[in-house]
Amino acid sequence: MVIWTNEILIAMNSLSNSGRVILPVEESSNYLFHYTNEMDHLVSIMNDYFKPFFCVESIEFLGFPKSIINEMVCPVVCFCDLPLSRQKEHKSKFGDYGIAMKKEWGKEKLLTPVVYSHPRSMTAVSLRILIDMANLLQEKLTEEEFGKFRNAVSILIMYHKAYEGKQYIKKDKMFADKTTRFYDEREWRYLPLEVDGLKWNLDITEHQNDDALPKENEIIQRNNKLKFNLNDIEFLFLKEESEIEPFLSQMRPRYSEEEIDLIRKKIQPFEKIA
Repeated sequence: MVIWTNEILIAMNSLSNSGRVILPVEESSNYLFHYTNEMDHLVSIMNDYFKPFFCVESIEFLGFPKSIINEMVCPVVCFCDLPLSRQKEHKSKFGDYGIAMKKEWGKEKLLTPVVYSHPRSMTAVSLRILIDMANLLQEKLTEEEFGKFRNAVSILIMYHKAYEGKQYIKKDKMFADKTTRFYDEREWRYLPLEVDGLKWNLDITEHQNDDALPKENEIIQRNNKLKFNLNDIEFLFLKEESEIEPFLSQMRPRYSEEEIDLIRKKIQPFEKIA
């Protein structure tokens, strides 16, 4: 007996006039990709793991009045879950240097895909209800109970993102004019887990303070590095082939020659893979 899988049926139904089978397009990957715009940043990841940084995002999709805070500043490490064939635009926005981590590693480290919402989505409506309930519950719950409720709501908000909106430009300290469809990024993110006594959120004025922000990043990173071993890495991307040896030379104090050889094998020209 022949069992037709959904994939085969889709392919059969996609026969063109010429008889050519058009296979379904992949929408996700087996890996989680992180891009950066400088090789030194990639070297830092290899030598000292991923570190969360406070980032600014608009939360206007929650639909609160303009008089209420409409930005969220939280510490994250971001990855995208896109097949390589769809990553060129993403790479052009975030940088030519990248690292692909196995998705199983991400799940073990509690990385989570974000939920994309718009002002009329039921997820945004539900978050607004939970936030409104906080004031009512604070008087009825013990301090410990309310703390758990508040943290749970905070985590839900930090794992939500606008379906589309204005990208925050850090160097300009302002939101861009054009609208970005964040949904196309298929983001997974890591939030710090060891936060007892630490700030989970900053005011946007703290983020824009060139003295305060590096200190806050350093504090949250101290016990919240996102660690991995070399076997968790699938690919490493450099901008040019000529950068391979300079890249490896900066890791020799950290790794043995055997490990350097393993790292070398993971370096791939992005264009050839894509």
